Amino acid sequence: MNAHACTLSDTGGRLTLTIAGAFDAETVFDIRTRFPMDTLGGESDLVVDLSETGFMDSSGLGFLVGLRRRAQRDGWTLRLHGANGQVQRLLQRVGWPESLIA
Repeated sequence: MNAHACTLSDTGGRLTLTIAGAFDAETVFDIRTRFPMDTLGGESDLVVDLSETGFMDSSGLGFLVGLRRRAQRDGWTLRLHGANGQVQRLLQRVGWPESLIA
């Protein structure tokens, strides 16, 4: 079991999903359980703060890809913030657009 924490905050028109620790299948399950997908994005832009994320596996990456597809389909903006280390290398390896990483 990997330690993680995830929080969702609203700063007036922009939601921030902060993921601390491991971003893996357990974290994705926790996010989907605590924050229904219709609350992520939609009318608001979404920032996923990865500055405290030390590890991301294919489950975390798949979740981000799904969010990106929803954003493109529904017309809202998804940005990733603070990716570093292993997380940044994984995003670069899969060709995540630099313009979506702040």
